[in-house]
Amino acid sequence: MEKAKVIKTKHDLIFKMNRNGAEFYLHDRIKNIIPEYVKERIHNQTVNALEENEIVIAFKFEGHTYTLPDPARAPYNFIQLNNKIVPAKQQGTSNVNNSLSGYIEIQIKTKTPLFIRNNKEDENFFTINGELTIPGSSIRGMIRNLVEIVSWSELKFFDNRRLSHRGMADKAKRLQNIYKNEISTEEKAGILKYEETTRKYFIYPADLKGRFPVDKARKKIEVEYNPLEKVWYIHSGLFSNKKQQNWKIGLPNGKSAIPVPDIVVQDYLSDSKSRTEDVDLIEWVKDKNKFPDGVPVFYNDDSTQVISFGHTRNYRVPYDYKIGDHVKQDWANSNEEKIDFAHAIFGDSEITSTKVFFEDAICFQKHNEVIMERYVTQLLLSPKPTTFQHYLEQPFGTKTQMEELEHWGDNEAHIRGNKLYWHRNTSANTSDNHSWVKKHLRRDEVFDQTTGTEQFPIRAVKEEVVFSSRIRFDNLIEEELGCLLFALQLPEGCCHKLGMGKPLGLGSVHITPSLTLIDRKERYSTIFDKNNSWHTAEEKEDDLQQYKDAFAQYIGNYLDEKPANAEALWNNNRLRELKIMLTLNHNVSDWLERTSYQTLEEFKQRLVLPKPSEITKPKTYNI
Repeated sequence: MEKAKVIKTKHDLIFKMNRNGAEFYLHDRIKNIIPEYVKERIHNQTVNALEENEIVIAFKFEGHTYTLPDPARAPYNFIQLNNKIVPAKQQGTSNVNNSLSGYIEIQIKTKTPLFIRNNKEDENFFTINGELTIPGSSIRGMIRNLVEIVSWSELKFFDNRRLSHRGMADKAKRLQNIYKNEISTEEKAGILKYEETTRKYFIYPADLKGRFPVDKARKKIEVEYNPLEKVWYIHSGLFSNKKQQNWKIGLPNGKSAIPVPDIVVQDYLSDSKSRTEDVDLIEWVKDKNKFPDGVPVFYNDDSTQVISFGHTRNYRVPYDYKIGDHVKQDWANSNEEKIDFAHAIFGDSEITSTKVFFEDAICFQKHNEVIMERYVTQLLLSPKPTTFQHYLEQPFGTKTQMEELEHWGDNEAHIRGNKLYWHRNTSANTSDNHSWVKKHLRRDEVFDQTTGTEQFPIRAVKEEVVFSSRIRFDNLIEEELGCLLFALQLPEGCCHKLGMGKPLGLGSVHITPSLTLIDRKERYSTIFDKNNSWHTAEEKEDDLQQYKDAFAQYIGNYLDEKPANAEALWNNNRLRELKIMLTLNHNVSDWLERTSYQTLEEFKQRLVLPKPSEITKPKTYNI
């Protein structure tokens, strides 16, 4: 820190450094939490201040240190997206000389409770023929995701849609300004109608007929037609305690109908996961019994077609860009279409067929020995990619000012990368902080889920329970087999994540693989072996390292560093972050707190999510 004189202006605090006279503004996140009396008393005072990137990020005044608030926390994090895609060594799936076939036996041991639902309404663990089972598809999805990360493959599987926002009061001022520009300053209302013959939607302009007092008792969003007044009453819910008036919309005023493009309808439907309101205008308008003459809406248009619509005056509007527009990846060396490791191994419905086949994992222990009692989980939140300060890279990381935050409407914004969940050794004891259990249910107790929240009873598998499975593979080359083994056999102390309840700490598992190779040519050379048993031509391969090393060396051809073996590849910057996320136990006293969900008020502050390696460091700045 260094000495600086503070000058208070109408809206800011300016720090003039004694060393060189340079002037720097105070970081807005600190400015927002300083008491007003401190802002008054600090004027013309000399303090110790810390400047970084031409912004003051900490200062000491009257014995108190003012610094940036703790960054965001979450039970998940991201592995930075690889900006270049590494092509697989072998392009295509044709049989090649020296290709390898065989199978990998895997033992999956639970390190925290594991739960995979039997079906949507069932609290019991998944079973097949009465045996506790982890579906092969679940194991396949988990390993494919890791293969995608460790092999610098293309980020392929994501919901490529336009997200929406309602930024009118957002603390991120740029988003607030964009929202004001998107929503017409002129209130536009109309009646949304659906033509069954053409399967098209139209909005018939209507006039606003004034306001009416909010009915505090009507908390749900409803529309109600008054035939005497010939107006629609829009009960838009209790958006905030400050809201006093709702709108009234009249019947169509005779102006020409405005078409609603399919993409605008799709944007509205796609946003259903993010809308907290229990309303679906598309579902309503198709209900001719309830809404024979259409549904009242607010909208915006460009004079030829509707560009957005919603059920309230300040409805959610879509960003200009899709999620995929923020996935910035190119093929290494050229942009020519190629095949990466993930597609070469797991196949693609359009280009290649799979070379690996994942069998179900079976637990052969008795149910009563491994199944836990009935518990109701804590609230499970669905992913919220609209939280752009988590899902997008920010220009100055956790020190990004509110006005500098990049969002889904910024064309140059980059997606963070592959999302993974932290390992969290939480307790089933409801009296413990961060317990994954909300309530312990008796054997015959009925759970009344009247709140509509994602809380439900489950009977999970205990820790230290073993499931056995097999991964069969055909015609993998050495580097592809090494890639698969690299994703299966993790460094010491690391584990995978499976099943439901990952944010709560469930689903940590350790996988132990063993490799058997099959000589296809030899296998079919004779029917029986010398002991008159079936001739399988199988040979146990104890040296898995040679294949992982071959994979690491090949990937190294496309990296700045040239790893000599698999262990060295784990020292790559991206994979170091991955290793931190896969580590089962971290020596951090407040680990469960650091990896818990934020409160609603904390979310509103738009705090940036740190990188995985930053989560494990001390939280205080060196000031």
